[in-house]
Amino acid sequence: MKKLLLSLGLLVFWTPIVFAQSQTVNAESGKPVQALQIYSVGPDCKSLSISKPYITEEPKHGKAYLKSQNVAVDHQRCGKITVQATEIYYRSKAGYKGSDSFDLSLVREADQTSSGGRETQIFRFPVEVR
Repeated sequence: MKKLLLSLGLLVFWTPIVFAQSQTVNAESGKPVQALQIYSVGPDCKSLSISKPYITEEPKHGKAYLKSQNVAVDHQRCGKITVQATEIYYRSKAGYKGSDSFDLSLVREADQTSSGGRETQIFRFPVEVR
């Protein structure tokens, strides 16, 4: 549900925020590990643009970062295709062992949602470093 705020002639739409717990990322100390890969494929089996995710809460014991690149995927409907993907990686500080986490936000525009409204999804990535 959208709320409308009118103040000093400024129109602001509050967007729904969806918070999701992702699967635990298992990492080796000091080595990068892919936490997530995001891409979208259209009905013509071509890569569609996606909203760029961003790190909203950095891990305390390492670094989370994004990498955009073309990747080969085995798509259920389209078979083997190359798509533009954004990959999210985590790397702990060298020598650190234990638990960590980071948050990633992804804004979905109105044309990408079933509700027809803009949504922000926040994903928490728990990390276990060994």
